[in-house]
Amino acid sequence: LPVGSVALTPGPNHASVVWFRITVQGLGAHVSVPQRGVDAAYIAAQILVGIQALVTRMSSPMDHLLIGVGTVKAGTAYNIVAEKAEMEGTIRSLDPELRKATKERMERLAQETAAIYGGTAGIEWADYTSVLINDPDITAEAGELAAGLFGKDKVIRSRKPSLGGDDMAEFINQVPGCYAYIGSGNPGIPETTLAHHHSCFDIDENALKTAVELTSAVALSYLTEE
Repeated sequence: LPVGSVALTPGPNHASVVWFRITVQGLGAHVSVPQRGVDAAYIAAQILVGIQALVTRMSSPMDHLLIGVGTVKAGTAYNIVAEKAEMEGTIRSLDPELRKATKERMERLAQETAAIYGGTAGIEWADYTSVLINDPDITAEAGELAAGLFGKDKVIRSRKPSLGGDDMAEFINQVPGCYAYIGSGNPGIPETTLAHHHSCFDIDENALKTAVELTSAVALSYLTEE
């Protein structure tokens, strides 16, 4: 977002983050006699392809759901049927019920796919953070304060939700709150318009001033309410 701007959007802003590791157990054998083994690499490949269908064929295209696999490891040598395979990935969703259903579907898919080819599969899970949902009233109050500080044209009230995650969600689950995006991009400083995980990413440090002014104004407003 442009430096000097603030995005304050009610409702879901960040996805829940679920980590998973799928472990496939097969049986080693020489590649020349594959029928004597159980190919964990092949099973893992079928599972990897299959889980994408949980998004594209078992969920509505209107749902915000993503299943990403970041690592796949299998086998010990080029001429041995892989005895074991592992993959790690993440589920991102803006709907807690969809997240739960997707985890259940993945369990069945992994186990049943492995069983077809004579192997076994299990999944380890970790729920890293919940869906981050901005409270509408708090967001509206913060938006009015931001408009008074920076001007109405600098306040963005309809930023699209992100499938990234942020554990600010856990604070908002306990106390109604609002997650604000502080603009830090400046076309005059090319590095500030790069994506956050880019190796050259930087910010226009004027963004720090915006952040301090907004958070201070919110705190003072809260403390002086009667």
